[in-house]
Amino acid sequence: MLGGIVIVLLISIGSNVASDIPRVLALGAATALASVVALLPPWHRLPRVWLISVAVGDILIVAVLERALFASQSGLSILALIPTLLLAFSFGLPGVIVAVLSDYFVALLPYALSGAWPPSPDDWGHAVLIPAIVSGVGVAVYITARHIQKQRDALSRANDELKEAVDSRDEFLRTISHELRTPLTSMIGYLEVIEDSIDLEKEGIDLPFGIIHRNSERLLSLINALISEAHGRPAPTRRSESVVDLATKALDAVRPAAAIAGVTVSSGNLDRVSAELDAADITEVFDELLSNAVKFTHRGGAVSLSVTHDADDVVIRILDSGIGIAGEDRPHIFERFFRGSAARRAVIAGTGLGLATVKTIVDSHAGRIGATSVQPHGTAVEVRLPLVVPGSTRVVRSKRLTA
Repeated sequence: MLGGIVIVLLISIGSNVASDIPRVLALGAATALASVVALLPPWHRLPRVWLISVAVGDILIVAVLERALFASQSGLSILALIPTLLLAFSFGLPGVIVAVLSDYFVALLPYALSGAWPPSPDDWGHAVLIPAIVSGVGVAVYITARHIQKQRDALSRANDELKEAVDSRDEFLRTISHELRTPLTSMIGYLEVIEDSIDLEKEGIDLPFGIIHRNSERLLSLINALISEAHGRPAPTRRSESVVDLATKALDAVRPAAAIAGVTVSSGNLDRVSAELDAADITEVFDELLSNAVKFTHRGGAVSLSVTHDADDVVIRILDSGIGIAGEDRPHIFERFFRGSAARRAVIAGTGLGLATVKTIVDSHAGRIGATSVQPHGTAVEVRLPLVVPGSTRVVRSKRLTA
């Protein structure tokens, strides 16, 4: 509004109509004052309908300006476009109706006050052309605003659908996981009793018994992961731990499964380094990454693990010669329940929870994790964990172990 009145003032100065200049200046001052007043109220605390007062004030100023300069400058009713947009966008159909009536009121007010109405159809056309255009723009804005509101409502409903589905899924995971864990825990307990009671090798059942026991433990681990995903993991309990010791135990644990799969597991560079971390959580990270590497590596392949010390981080790197990661899968591999296209094609068992759990643990330790494909085949996973908790001043030293 202020910009439009400045333009009108410049036109008045350029046309040398001296009588117009004081009136434009007065209306400009009124508009500036109205703008300042409009900035003062706490609109977020007031009923929305009070915003109409701003539009009404603008319309009255435009009406007075049109009337005052009607003889020297025509078409000033175009300035009514500004309050028209506010009314049409913010106040729905009632706002559009008020805006349209206001547009014609501003344009026809000079004729009504003077009593000299347009004498011909052409003159009437000129008189109503601008309010017709402004009203048309207002109607278009109203339609657009309604379309936007419908999209917002649809998005809000979709989010509420989605939230309910996520809540239902988590409730299902909690219920079914607890129902499965109770009998499975009992089964594993009885398996341990059997193992202590008889000589499995002498009875010739050591191999199938071992398979049953390992699969039971794996199933229990999976159920615990489901429960953890549904409830959320507790905050890690950190203390100074030898990362290499945790890595060595994880390598020893995965070797039997790797031997059955025909995959060689070895250690690379190992820096003797300690870090402030939750030993149980990081052991789970090692177990999950190593078992994944073995699972996705063909017979005759190899998996290696290294632990190094880089500035303020301990760097864990697991390299395998397996099937690698498809480019389109890489952004999603740490998402819950995601399974890569290669795993689906090869019908490799899994739930898509392992890497998501690893990412959660690493994030809780203020660390970082990434995975890349290596040539010609395979995957490299790198985990970086801070040596000390943020804010701690403890200095951690390291020395190299032989591989």
